[in-house]
Amino acid sequence: MSAGPREGASPPHWMLWLWPLLDRLLARLLRIKPLDETDSIMGTSIHHYRGQLRVLRDGTIIRSGAMICEIHILNGRLARLALESPQGEITPWELAAWGARDLTILAGMMKQASEVEALSGTTLLDSVVKRQGFAVMDMPSKLLREVVGFYLRGLMQAYHSRGARRTERKARSLVPKEIWMSRKELLARYGSGSP
Repeated sequence: MSAGPREGASPPHWMLWLWPLLDRLLARLLRIKPLDETDSIMGTSIHHYRGQLRVLRDGTIIRSGAMICEIHILNGRLARLALESPQGEITPWELAAWGARDLTILAGMMKQASEVEALSGTTLLDSVVKRQGFAVMDMPSKLLREVVGFYLRGLMQAYHSRGARRTERKARSLVPKEIWMSRKELLARYGSGSP
């Protein structure tokens, strides 16, 4: 019997008002810093990795204790940009363009951060980040996958411009995945200064 939410579970609609508060609380606890103060959709948190050994596409080996840059979507900013969009929502192409812009900014920052070995994150939108050059991996623990999935599906519903009820079915089918890119690959892809 699982102690976490069932696979694909989403929070009840009446609870979704809590998700933006939890999002801001976690951002403070994890010390997530926006890439810039204006329109960046990504924030970062640099820390020591605590997890299973990971071998990335380019052969980079990430062991427990390695310094990584964890990337986070700034959901409040993304929601604001969606509301400002003429169609009232963000297209996958806009999301990819903003992501590429932010990865270029991040590559500039990582040129000075030689102690960082890789970027890492967790997402429900692995099809978008694959196109950005990230390797996508399954989460190592079913319980962690269920808990993180519950939280991320709640964020998607709480912040989505179409509202919780319209996004619930799609969110339920999404499974959280780990995403990884070595610092070396980030610099090779995005370090030239233009996405």
